[in-house]
Amino acid sequence: RDSVVGAWNVLKGVYLQEGVLLQLEGEYRWNKTKIDEVLSEEMDDYGHNATAAAVPSPGDPSPGEEDECIDNTFVIDARSQAESFLENDPHFSSSFRPGPRVDPKKAHVAIHCEVYEEQLILVQVKTAESCYLFDCLKLGPETVCRALSKLLSNPHAIKLFHDCIPLCRILRRQTALQPTFSGTLDTQLVLEFHTNTPNATFAEMIPLLLPQLPRAHASQSFDYHPSRPLNQNMLRVAAKRINLLWKAREAVYELSRDHFDALRRASDRRAREGRSELAFSARNAFQITSRELLLEFFADEEAVAAADKGYEGGEVKADKKAEDDGSGKEDNIVEVKPLVVESDVEELLTYLPKEMQTKIIETASTINLKNITSIVFDKGRIPHYYTASHDRRCVTLGTTPDQYDFDATLTSLLQNHGPFRHNKLGLDRKLFKIGAIRNRNDDVVGLTFSPGRTVTNAAALVTDIIRGQKGNILITGGRQSGKTSVLRDISHLLSSSGDHAAPPVVCVIDTWNDMGGEGDVPHSGIGECARRLTVPTLTRQAEVMESAVRDHGGSVLIVDDVGVGEDPAGSV
Repeated sequence: RDSVVGAWNVLKGVYLQEGVLLQLEGEYRWNKTKIDEVLSEEMDDYGHNATAAAVPSPGDPSPGEEDECIDNTFVIDARSQAESFLENDPHFSSSFRPGPRVDPKKAHVAIHCEVYEEQLILVQVKTAESCYLFDCLKLGPETVCRALSKLLSNPHAIKLFHDCIPLCRILRRQTALQPTFSGTLDTQLVLEFHTNTPNATFAEMIPLLLPQLPRAHASQSFDYHPSRPLNQNMLRVAAKRINLLWKAREAVYELSRDHFDALRRASDRRAREGRSELAFSARNAFQITSRELLLEFFADEEAVAAADKGYEGGEVKADKKAEDDGSGKEDNIVEVKPLVVESDVEELLTYLPKEMQTKIIETASTINLKNITSIVFDKGRIPHYYTASHDRRCVTLGTTPDQYDFDATLTSLLQNHGPFRHNKLGLDRKLFKIGAIRNRNDDVVGLTFSPGRTVTNAAALVTDIIRGQKGNILITGGRQSGKTSVLRDISHLLSSSGDHAAPPVVCVIDTWNDMGGEGDVPHSGIGECARRLTVPTLTRQAEVMESAVRDHGGSVLIVDDVGVGEDPAGSV
């Protein structure tokens, strides 16, 4: 009995993998359809599937189409097997050149891969004669990279990809060979060039390039399975995808031949970098566009050279020289730059007692000072501060209530910076604020020191909406979620004279003085040409907004915020 149970446990795993056995709600059921399919397959003298090396294509293709998918399709799962096949296929040699009758602009090889959580599962390679499915889990990325390195680096062998990034990124990160990429043609970039749609998926690509095929041909998903041998359904889907990509090469050729060299260079750049970078095209209403295409079609030689050297500092500004429309050179590439967070917390600390400054710096040694959101200093109580990091904390500053002199701190503030207005004290060109808590006698008994922050480039991801003039923007979110930071950067982006030949007149309606600070002179973060209008009372916000347009010629209003007052909808 034990031997029977052991044999069943072994066979059960095989049957489940092949789909012959199904597990439904804890019970096992035989799959009659799959059993009939297996029994109908042709077996060799050893009881193995006679077409094991020829993987059938899914769906119901015509006999001719089925033969095309099945013939010369090989699953490679051993190193010796890979070396044997590749030695006999000239495409994998660095000396490969297309024949005299083959158009050098037409893809000679199609390559695709299946990835699961940054792990290569399969790499599919299709040539005119053969199709190879590399089992990467058994071979390992190093062996696959060694097998493909000469093909990937050969500029004379045009490789057709759809999204080359996953394969190129993994081969660079997980192998020691560091392969080079040349002769790449990515259908994502070809389609984007013609449709202005970046990063089209495989399912979106097939109907565009092969409209004669039913949509079901591109919609079947690849179901990852770690066990080996490979599930037959996985092999069917993998073979189907690479054959569809191979069929699409004719349509890609028609779309790309007039701009082949530029599209190939853009694809090579994407493959080398192993990532997709988006930018905004000023010439095309700030449409979101792949940076690789902008560098090829709109960049001057200096900008391209800087990009090829790995230029990452600041914005690459490039001009299109191909045509002269009378407007002169135009900065066309607006790149998404990294966020730069600046906090004035260190300056704010100077308004606190020296001992408290030292204590804050000591206790904040494990966190960034920029993460401090407020410092609480109440009369007769132990001071503390809050952080806004992922693990929000409250940190106390001392052990006794009278460790720091509250009255001396308050007197210094009043003498040097005047009285509190609306229980707030602010300085010109500063974003930090000092809030007051009063008792029934109107005496100040508590102080809250709130640092100000500017987040440069926070508006970058909505550049196409802001500068493309595509409509109004409403930003919603909870407290300290970054709404004001984004608005401040939008104001800076629109009102900085260096960014526009004729910048719009930007008026900031600063309801709570959070955009420009409490002082009469606003902080420079709102932009050098922005006008800041404060709101005396919430009931007059609509009046201030109307005045910004009528009296000050405002063409862009930035309001922080509209969810206040007796009639927020009326203000809008």
